[in-house]
Amino acid sequence: LLLRISYGEPLNSDCGGGSLASNFQLLLHEMLTADMFEKDAQADQPEQSQHARGLSSGFLAACAILLSGEKNDFDQGSLVRAISDAAPMACLGSILFHNDDDDSGSGSVETERKPHPNRRWVTGRDYFLKGLLISAGRRRALSIDN
Repeated sequence: LLLRISYGEPLNSDCGGGSLASNFQLLLHEMLTADMFEKDAQADQPEQSQHARGLSSGFLAACAILLSGEKNDFDQGSLVRAISDAAPMACLGSILFHNDDDDSGSGSVETERKPHPNRRWVTGRDYFLKGLLISAGRRRALSIDN
Protein backbone atom coordinates (compact mmCIF):
# COMPACT_ATOMS: atom_id res chain seq x y z
CA LEU A 1 0.00 0.00 0.00
CA LEU A 2 2.83 2.38 0.83
CA LEU A 3 4.50 1.65 -2.49
CA ARG A 4 1.26 2.19 -4.40
CA ILE A 5 0.67 5.51 -2.68
CA SER A 6 4.26 6.65 -3.23
CA TYR A 7 4.18 5.69 -6.93
CA GLY A 8 0.76 7.27 -7.45
CA GLU A 9 -0.65 3.92 -8.57
CA PRO A 10 -4.40 3.30 -8.49
CA LEU A 11 -5.61 1.95 -5.16
CA ASN A 12 -8.61 0.13 -6.59
CA SER A 13 -6.92 -2.40 -8.87
CA ASP A 14 -7.07 -5.38 -6.46
CA CYS A 15 -9.99 -5.03 -4.10
CA GLY A 16 -12.07 -1.95 -4.78
CA GLY A 17 -9.63 0.55 -3.34
CA GLY A 18 -10.91 3.48 -1.36
CA SER A 19 -9.81 7.07 -1.09
CA LEU A 20 -6.26 8.13 -0.39
CA ALA A 21 -7.33 9.55 2.98
CA SER A 22 -8.98 6.30 4.14
CA ASN A 23 -6.01 4.23 2.95
CA PHE A 24 -3.62 6.54 4.80
CA GLN A 25 -5.68 6.12 7.98
CA LEU A 26 -5.51 2.36 7.42
CA LEU A 27 -1.71 2.61 7.27
CA LEU A 28 -1.61 4.48 10.58
CA HIS A 29 -3.73 1.77 12.22
CA GLU A 30 -1.54 -0.96 10.70
CA MET A 31 1.60 0.71 12.09
CA LEU A 32 -0.03 0.99 15.52
CA THR A 33 -0.95 -2.71 15.34
CA ALA A 34 2.61 -3.60 14.29
CA ASP A 35 3.96 -1.63 17.26
CA MET A 36 1.60 -3.50 19.58
CA PHE A 37 2.68 -6.87 18.15
CA GLU A 38 6.35 -5.91 18.48
CA LYS A 39 5.91 -5.03 22.16
CA ASP A 40 4.14 -8.34 22.70
CA ALA A 41 6.91 -10.20 20.85
CA GLN A 42 9.55 -8.62 23.10
CA ALA A 43 7.99 -10.45 26.02
CA ASP A 44 6.99 -13.71 24.31
CA GLN A 45 9.77 -14.21 21.73
CA PRO A 46 12.75 -11.98 22.55
CA GLU A 47 15.10 -13.63 20.01
CA GLN A 48 12.80 -12.96 17.05
CA SER A 49 12.12 -9.45 18.31
CA GLN A 50 15.84 -8.71 18.51
CA HIS A 51 16.31 -10.09 14.99
CA ALA A 52 13.60 -7.79 13.62
CA ARG A 53 15.15 -4.81 15.43
CA GLY A 54 18.52 -5.52 13.79
CA LEU A 55 17.28 -5.63 10.20
CA SER A 56 17.65 -1.90 9.62
CA SER A 57 21.23 -2.05 10.95
CA GLY A 58 22.10 -4.69 8.37
CA PHE A 59 20.47 -2.60 5.66
CA LEU A 60 22.49 0.49 6.66
CA ALA A 61 25.69 -1.56 6.65
CA ALA A 62 24.94 -2.96 3.18
CA CYS A 63 24.24 0.54 1.85
CA ALA A 64 27.47 1.85 3.36
CA ILE A 65 29.44 -0.96 1.68
CA LEU A 66 27.79 -0.41 -1.69
CA LEU A 67 28.03 3.37 -1.65
CA SER A 68 31.59 3.56 -0.28
CA GLY A 69 33.04 3.52 -3.78
CA GLU A 70 35.75 1.04 -2.83
CA LYS A 71 36.51 -1.93 -5.05
CA ASN A 72 35.29 -5.08 -3.36
CA ASP A 73 35.60 -8.67 -4.49
CA PHE A 74 31.91 -9.55 -4.24
CA ASP A 75 29.02 -9.43 -6.68
CA GLN A 76 27.68 -5.89 -6.41
CA GLY A 77 24.60 -6.87 -8.42
CA SER A 78 23.43 -9.22 -5.70
CA LEU A 79 23.99 -6.53 -3.06
CA VAL A 80 21.99 -4.02 -5.12
CA ARG A 81 19.14 -6.54 -5.42
CA ALA A 82 19.23 -7.21 -1.68
CA ILE A 83 19.15 -3.49 -0.90
CA SER A 84 16.31 -2.99 -3.36
CA ASP A 85 14.25 -5.78 -1.81
CA ALA A 86 14.96 -4.76 1.79
CA ALA A 87 14.60 -0.97 1.51
CA PRO A 88 10.86 -0.56 2.29
CA MET A 89 10.93 -2.97 5.26
CA ALA A 90 14.17 -1.50 6.63
CA CYS A 91 12.67 1.98 6.54
CA LEU A 92 9.51 0.87 8.30
CA GLY A 93 11.54 -1.12 10.82
CA SER A 94 13.70 1.88 11.66
CA ILE A 95 10.60 3.97 12.29
CA LEU A 96 8.78 1.29 14.30
CA PHE A 97 11.69 0.00 16.38
CA HIS A 98 14.15 2.89 16.69
CA ASN A 99 12.02 6.05 16.77
CA ASP A 100 12.69 6.87 20.44
CA ASP A 101 16.39 5.87 20.56
CA ASP A 102 19.37 8.18 20.27
CA ASP A 103 21.32 6.74 17.33
CA SER A 104 23.96 9.46 17.15
CA GLY A 105 26.36 7.66 19.50
CA SER A 106 26.09 10.27 22.24
CA GLY A 107 25.38 7.67 24.89
CA SER A 108 21.76 8.19 25.95
CA VAL A 109 19.51 5.31 24.99
CA GLU A 110 16.00 6.61 25.57
CA THR A 111 14.45 9.96 26.21
CA GLU A 112 11.12 11.35 27.35
CA ARG A 113 10.84 13.29 24.10
CA LYS A 114 9.40 11.13 21.34
CA PRO A 115 10.38 10.86 18.58
CA HIS A 116 14.02 11.41 19.48
CA PRO A 117 15.78 14.04 17.34
CA ASN A 118 18.69 11.64 16.66
CA ARG A 119 16.58 8.59 15.84
CA ARG A 120 17.82 6.08 13.27
CA TRP A 121 15.62 7.44 10.46
CA VAL A 122 17.28 10.86 10.85
CA THR A 123 20.86 9.65 11.26
CA GLY A 124 20.62 7.14 8.41
CA ARG A 125 18.19 8.97 6.13
CA ASP A 126 20.67 9.34 3.27
CA TYR A 127 21.14 5.57 3.11
CA PHE A 128 17.43 4.85 3.57
CA LEU A 129 16.47 7.26 0.79
CA LYS A 130 19.17 5.94 -1.56
CA GLY A 131 17.92 2.43 -0.85
CA LEU A 132 14.37 3.48 -1.68
CA LEU A 133 15.60 5.07 -4.90
CA ILE A 134 17.41 1.85 -5.81
CA SER A 135 14.20 -0.04 -5.07
CA ALA A 136 12.12 2.31 -7.22
CA GLY A 137 14.63 2.09 -10.08
CA ARG A 138 14.68 -1.68 -9.93
CA ARG A 139 10.86 -1.84 -9.90
CA ARG A 140 10.76 0.42 -12.96
CA ALA A 141 13.46 -1.58 -14.77
CA LEU A 142 11.51 -4.79 -14.15
CA SER A 143 8.23 -3.14 -15.20
CA ILE A 144 6.60 -3.90 -11.85
CA ASP A 145 3.36 -1.97 -11.63
CA ASN A 146 2.01 -3.14 -8.29
